[in-house]
Parts: sequence; C-alpha cells; structure tokens
Amino acid sequence: MITVAVSNQKGGVGKTTVAVNLAAALAGAGKRVVLVDTDPQGNVAKWFGLPEESGVYNLLIKEQNVVDLLRLVPREQWWPDETSGVLAILPGNARTTTAGVMMAIENAAPDLLRRALEPLQHSVDFVILDTSPTVTELMSNVFVASDLFDHATETRVLSVNGVIKTMGRIETFQKDIALRVVGIVPTRHSPRQVECKENLATLQQLYGDLVWSPIVERTQWSESPSFGKSVFAYAPRTSKAVKEAACFTGQFLQITQGVN
Repeated sequence: MITVAVSNQKGGVGKTTVAVNLAAALAGAGKRVVLVDTDPQGNVAKWFGLPEESGVYNLLIKEQNVVDLLRLVPREQWWPDETSGVLAILPGNARTTTAGVMMAIENAAPDLLRRALEPLQHSVDFVILDTSPTVTELMSNVFVASDLFDHATETRVLSVNGVIKTMGRIETFQKDIALRVVGIVPTRHSPRQVECKENLATLQQLYGDLVWSPIVERTQWSESPSFGKSVFAYAPRTSKAVKEAACFTGQFLQITQGVN
C-alpha cells in the first residue's frame, strides 16, 4: 500500500480536483484505491453526491475500524468502462476540525493516522489523502502517514508561495521520516496570461523535473463535480481535460514503480 498526500498550504488551488481524478485514474487502471478526506469542508463526499460523514473523526477519536467507515463510489461516477479497480472514500465533515483540536489537546501520537490506516495494508494499493490548507495536529499526522507527497498549485503567486511553505515543512519532517515529494501539479493554468507563465517558470526554476505538465483552466474540470463524476467519467475520452488527467496519472505511475 502506498499512501499519497495531495497538499498545499493555500486553499482553493485544486487539491481536491487532483486527488479525486488521480484516485479515479488509478482505480480505472485496476488498482484498489481509498480516497481519504482530511479537509473539514468534506468536498470529496460532495463531489460524488455522497453524504458528508464524520469518517475521519470516528477513525481517529472514536477509534473505529477504517474498513467500517469506507463508502464505495459507483464505478460509473469515476470511470467510463468496466474495470477491476475499486474506489472507496473515507468521508469527512466539520467534525474533522474537532478531531484536529482534540488530537492537539490530548497530545496525540504523531503516527495515529498511520496506525489507523494499517488495516488497509493488504487489501488496498493506494491511499490518497486530500488535505486541508490549515496547519493542525491532523496535518502533522498526514505527513507521518504519507509515503509520497504531490503538490497541487495554481500558477498564481499566492499558491506558489503555499508550495514553497509546504516544501519547507516537508524538509523538516524528512529529518525524521521517509517522505518523498513526487510532483508539483500546476492547476487552473492560463497559458496566455503573463502572470501564469511567469509563475510556472518560477516553479520550474525552483523544482525542475518535479513540476509536471500543467492542467489548463477548462470548463470540464469545473463542471465535473456538479455532475458527481470524475473528469474521466464526465468528459469524452478525446477531450483535452481527460488527456491532461491521464498525463499526470501516467507521470505518477511511472514515478511510483518499485515503491513499496
């Protein structure tokens, strides 16, 4: 099982878009995938039209078994063809904030989340963690629980600054745990805007090959959650949005080959 966090210390940059569509593509490729929503907004459940639930709170505070808290997403909502893959979510809601507060008050172990996910070890290929931009005790647990980090960032200056801050926090954690940044995904990119081109160039200058091909601002990306679907299930397979999603998933799979 490989655990991947999709992160940025700025909100509204497309983290959930990347997390949902990466999870969908991996499941479409025949993988068993669990998508965990550690953001109190509960947008993963909203995306698929499922009820927001206190999944993360019940997992970490009530110590319920993670298997009992998972909710299967119907295949037609995330993939257009038959596949042996499975996509389940661990939903969150506003009580996720309470979980983070209680973890801080009770001085929770830094590996609480990692241990809570261990029952999935032999039945799941990938766990994708959609994260909150807020730095909390729960977010620290996300760092410890993750094998790999994938940054989502708009090609706007505030979002790029969020990546730089998050990379700094990761460098701190890398002294104690094995944590690897595998990619920076530029989202909502407008290739004709000077600001976007300059910020993309800044990312490439700072992080080189870690910067993946950008996701261009397209209506299919913004419309797909309104229909409760991934971009693969919503848009034609020949669309530019689907090709972009397939591109960053291919880059991810190539990088993760051989990762235990």
